[in-house]
Amino acid sequence: MLFVAVLVSFSSVSTFAQTSKQSIHFAHGTDQKTQTGQFKGYDDVQYQVYAKQGQRLKFEISSHQHLASINIFAPGKKPGQDDAILLGASQGQTGDIILPADGEYTLQVYQMRNSARKNKTVNFKLDLQILNEAQPKVKNFDAVGELPCSLALGQPTRQCQFGVVRQGHGTAKVTVFSLENKAYLLNFEHGKLISPQGHTEKRADLSLIELKTNERFEVPDAIIYGG
Repeated sequence: MLFVAVLVSFSSVSTFAQTSKQSIHFAHGTDQKTQTGQFKGYDDVQYQVYAKQGQRLKFEISSHQHLASINIFAPGKKPGQDDAILLGASQGQTGDIILPADGEYTLQVYQMRNSARKNKTVNFKLDLQILNEAQPKVKNFDAVGELPCSLALGQPTRQCQFGVVRQGHGTAKVTVFSLENKAYLLNFEHGKLISPQGHTEKRADLSLIELKTNERFEVPDAIIYGG
């Protein structure tokens, strides 16, 4: 009887999870929008926003104890049914992505299972910006070039373009661009990767990075520190 009760209790949490759907519209002449919201447990909030191929979507999501995460789905793709083009679990609280197609994108705000199963209430703020330029202008980078990368499980290593903004003492933001115009933002402090989440193996002056979403990058210290 206890076993049955546990099954019923778990099922009820998953079955009755609720989704709040909202459309986001940018005011004429603006490219920024701030949304605030609240959800609880396994519930989520899904925002629909229209954008065009090649535009950049930048976001920052903030919440108490960083409980809120965000997934981004391409037009026609749905949370729970399809793969996201950006996973908040690996990206962290900020992100910058080149959009692959025209259409309505879904931004899913949720919390990870560890806190969801405790039925925690999450208040969040989501800052969005959509830019028409596909990539930051070269003049915004301290250096540009190519580095070895592999952007899918089992994919051979090839060269990806990058741009880096250095802040000194090993603190830098390295943006890596795929052939599909997707951007990966790697944040370093004191020469170490701090986001997105992944495993780093250090070999002499080379950082071998594998993200939780299986992308791999080889980043020389010279990119981070200069020289």
